[in-house]
Amino acid sequence: MGLDHNGASDLWGAGGRGARLSRSVSPTGSTRATWRSPRGSRCTSWWRYSNQRLAEEQRRLAAVEGRARQLEQRVARLRGALSDQYRFDRIIGEAPAFREALDQAARVAPAETTVLLTGESGTGKELVARAIHYASRRAEGPFVAVNCAALPETLIESELFGHERGAFTGADRLKRGRFELAAGGTLFLDEIGELAPAVQAKLLRVIQERQYERVGGTATLSAAVRLVTATNHDLEQAVVDGRFRGDLYYRLAVFRVHLPRLAGADGRCPHAGRPLSERVRGQDGTE
Repeated sequence: MGLDHNGASDLWGAGGRGARLSRSVSPTGSTRATWRSPRGSRCTSWWRYSNQRLAEEQRRLAAVEGRARQLEQRVARLRGALSDQYRFDRIIGEAPAFREALDQAARVAPAETTVLLTGESGTGKELVARAIHYASRRAEGPFVAVNCAALPETLIESELFGHERGAFTGADRLKRGRFELAAGGTLFLDEIGELAPAVQAKLLRVIQERQYERVGGTATLSAAVRLVTATNHDLEQAVVDGRFRGDLYYRLAVFRVHLPRLAGADGRCPHAGRPLSERVRGQDGTE
């Protein structure tokens, strides 16, 4: 195909040797193309670059961007409500020993130190773990909680570290583990004393090297989390009895906070002062 100075071109192809194409632009911005064959037959086609359609697309894009900004603002309000809800000074519990335990947790919260929370069931260990998270530099990241006692021994490793497709029977797709989901935030492992020996060994390696692999995988992933663990067992005795690895225990108990049993007048467990749903309603106008 050749093009002359008038915008016409010679077509060599299905239209026949010697067919000519000419273009013209209308005042509205539309482009008209006319093919003229050597025999005199003629075909005209229009390409319209519609300003109206472009304006509609721009309005739609602006609406999407506005909605995205609204969602970002709502997420920020909800995150602020969560952070406020789990402040240490909002945890109710007036016993001196309990307040001292909260002070210890508040002092270690801004650091990256691994924390072990001990105490009987119902003493508010997960509540304190959340308070540590929201008082830390990782407050903008996720808080992921895992109850190790609630997961079967055959699944706990997959839940913590994830698995690749085909890693075992029934693994029909890739699964991200809790370490991966908690990246940039805090991973809370409750009832840590219930971990099987094999999982204890792998957890120790993750803490030491800050790396791990999914079950059945070879790619090395970074364990970019802060670890907070809890137990209602005497782990020191478990170490003596050979039920818990001593090297893992000392890695977990870098900073230990013991939450005493509360025997208040109402007998209630510690809790955050005001329900989160009420705070969200007040700030966001929705549930």
